[in-house]
Amino acid sequence: MILPPGNLLGQLQRLQQEAARLRSEIAQKTVTIDVGAGMVRVTMGGDLRVRHILIAPQALQEPEALEGLLVTGINKAIEAVQEMLAQAAQPLEHLFPAGANHMLRP
Repeated sequence: MILPPGNLLGQLQRLQQEAARLRSEIAQKTVTIDVGAGMVRVTMGGDLRVRHILIAPQALQEPEALEGLLVTGINKAIEAVQEMLAQAAQPLEHLFPAGANHMLRP
């Protein structure tokens, strides 16, 4: 998409405002991931901050397995938030120059 040169700054400011609004909106959302048949549950916000981790009591009996479940749960939560962000940004992608969608990342 080619923007008219006279309004380029206004368009850029509008895009930045829309990206900030979208980031703020997504930061309020959460994803919850269960791993290990429910042994670990990770809840992460759209701002990629872990909000809560629930560990089943029986998972505490095997510390090495628990470590793996935590890593897996957190990584899957990050992937789910990234997917949520990609879906939310999809309607705006045509407004950004190629490679500029980093403006939407938390």
